[in-house]
Amino acid sequence: MMMAANGNGHAAGAGAAEGHPFLGRELRVELTDGRVIVGTLIAYEGSGDLLLQTAVEQRVFKDGEVTVRGLNLLAIPFKYVKGLHRRQPGLRPIVLSSGESGKEAPALMI
Repeated sequence: MMMAANGNGHAAGAGAAEGHPFLGRELRVELTDGRVIVGTLIAYEGSGDLLLQTAVEQRVFKDGEVTVRGLNLLAIPFKYVKGLHRRQPGLRPIVLSSGESGKEAPALMI
């Protein structure tokens, strides 16, 4: 069963009385390969797979190089998720402007 966020951030699907507390919220997802993804959760499957929109990926290489890139839509299989954190209410979302999506940037402070 797949759940999706409607305009008010609650689940829009059969059997979702109260909605999922993470739907429509910005999440910080740590992956098993060391990447960190920040994006808005718009859907998830019962198996735990996540669908994020307006995501930002941060990758730190062994030599210390840090790259950041913007991703419009990203599906993440849950088997690769090491950690998952919801953005606290009142904090500004992390977004890249249209010109920043492919260039190198400093580490995300999230």
